[in-house]
Amino acid sequence: MLAADPVGNPGHFRQPDNPAAWLFSPAALSRAKAPCGDTVTHSLAGGRHAYLALAAGAVTVNGVRLQCGDGIAISGNSDIQIGALQRSELVLVDTA
Repeated sequence: MLAADPVGNPGHFRQPDNPAAWLFSPAALSRAKAPCGDTVTHSLAGGRHAYLALAAGAVTVNGVRLQCGDGIAISGNSDIQIGALQRSELVLVDTA
């Protein structure tokens, strides 16, 4: 689920249901709840960076195991493969 999206000016983002939450960066903020066994791929464009924070559960990110409270940074032109090992909640920031 996209938690912040572009509005109006490039680089200005707001949370869809809360106009008081603004990001002043060319970023997208996504949050997800994943059941055990669920997998998803996020494509990261060249020159972009991502940070994934795990709020609950356990996942693998490109083969690296993360537990609740862990985070991982990824840069470059690549696909980010996320697999839920348990029921999980995560936040992904995709930024320039």
